[in-house]
Amino acid sequence: MAPLLFEDIFNITRIDPDSKKFDKVSHIEAHSDKFDAYMLLDVNIDVYPINQDKRYTIALASTLDLDGTPDSGCYNPMTQETLADRYEFFCFSLFFWIQMSHKDQYSRIGSLY
Repeated sequence: MAPLLFEDIFNITRIDPDSKKFDKVSHIEAHSDKFDAYMLLDVNIDVYPINQDKRYTIALASTLDLDGTPDSGCYNPMTQETLADRYEFFCFSLFFWIQMSHKDQYSRIGSLY
């Protein structure tokens, strides 16, 4: 089983459209090429600066193990290649809201862990 649930290239269209509320966090809006996805995301720009009108590959995965083996939930300093080695930056995140539409059919997920 492949660990990637979603991957696409996003164009950053706006940064902090409603003014900046936090010193180190920016609210970004982005639109993807392949799946025509719209994304709102809060990013700690002190850790990973984001530039408007630049393209970023965004991926969602269920595990860092390349063969899809679930993570144990504990830190494991792996010596073999992981999915993280294929990207410039990665982090563990919590989704508070995802809304997906497929033509006229909508799916809403309130919290995805």
